[in-house]
Amino acid sequence: MLNARSLALATASILAIASPHPANAGNVITTSGNRILNNGKPFLPNGVVFDMSAPIALLQSYAKTYVNSFVNGRIQAYDYYFGLDDSSQGVNFTSGKDAISVMQKSWAAVPPAKAPWGINTLRFNVDEAALNSTSPQYSGYVSEIKSAVSRAEAAGYVVDLALFDERDGNAPYTPFWVDNPETPLDNATTEAAALTLAKFYGKDQNVLIELLNEPFPPVTPAVSWGYWANGGVDTSTGQWDGATFVGVNAEIAAIRNAGALNAIIVQGLSFSFVGFQYNVVDPLNRVIYSVHPFPNSVAPNTTTWNSEFGTVAATLPVLITAWNTNSNQAWCTSATYDTPYNFLSYLNSLNVGVIGYGFDVPATIVKALNGNPTLWPASCGLQGGPGQIMQKYYTSGIVPLP
Repeated sequence: MLNARSLALATASILAIASPHPANAGNVITTSGNRILNNGKPFLPNGVVFDMSAPIALLQSYAKTYVNSFVNGRIQAYDYYFGLDDSSQGVNFTSGKDAISVMQKSWAAVPPAKAPWGINTLRFNVDEAALNSTSPQYSGYVSEIKSAVSRAEAAGYVVDLALFDERDGNAPYTPFWVDNPETPLDNATTEAAALTLAKFYGKDQNVLIELLNEPFPPVTPAVSWGYWANGGVDTSTGQWDGATFVGVNAEIAAIRNAGALNAIIVQGLSFSFVGFQYNVVDPLNRVIYSVHPFPNSVAPNTTTWNSEFGTVAATLPVLITAWNTNSNQAWCTSATYDTPYNFLSYLNSLNVGVIGYGFDVPATIVKALNGNPTLWPASCGLQGGPGQIMQKYYTSGIVPLP
């Protein structure tokens, strides 16, 4: 007998057989100059992240034997997105409590004519290793992703499928790090995963293909930017000595040779485009550039953002595909309290969209798996997040005042 989870994936598989390139939500994402376009018109993505970066079968198998907050959190996030009643996790997200229903409910905090979050884009973090046809997780995971995308497109959302290795320190080393090993730059696994996405979604321009999440330099920045663009074998005698990297240009060429029309997202090194040589080649000119400028120990400002991505945004399309912060982090002081407001104002001035992290991760932009946004507190040092600030910005197009 099929349970709710199995039935959802089985249904997705049947739909996929009937339509290898399923009808999208009516969105056609392209680029022109430094703007992202939807059906030929300027489009500002307002989005949220969903974390699917481990196959549900792997998570469930681990959870049968071990208790782990990372694993249970991912399982509950899956249940939340698909609206499942899961007694093993003690959660029930049926009857309108699923993530998409929650996103589209009315809230007193925003104008009633608006959707509660004003979201138009969903980013799914996906496991690159499990998208390789040689992986034992491949068939089930492909069905899982197809089901997630179908659900998003049926609700009208643009979809960003972002390729992840495993770097979460809370994830059990075996099997998660072993099955999806860390890599500083795109490699053959990343390219194979991108081609899997191109195979299933290459004609669906509602879907964006995002190459390796948060790449970082394995060696000096100058050499690393060369590897990033054009690939190569590391000969530094350091940690990554002997590693073979695939350049984003080779991946883009492979995706285009497969006939895919999607916009492709590439991220800068270590959350920044400092040192970028403007040497990405795409015959369709549909590349979007991204960084994740999370505040850390030092509060960022306009000067920081200009160097990390603002200068690039003057001539190329940029999208922040993950962003969040917390008011009890070291960067937040009385002098820098307004940083989240300033950041969104800066993005707005550049026509750069943003995707908030994460709608299925409690204490980020949401308080819990219920859509309630985190609040920016009265002062730094108190627990809080930018959820309500982003919600008001998404629904009105205007950054609220502090």
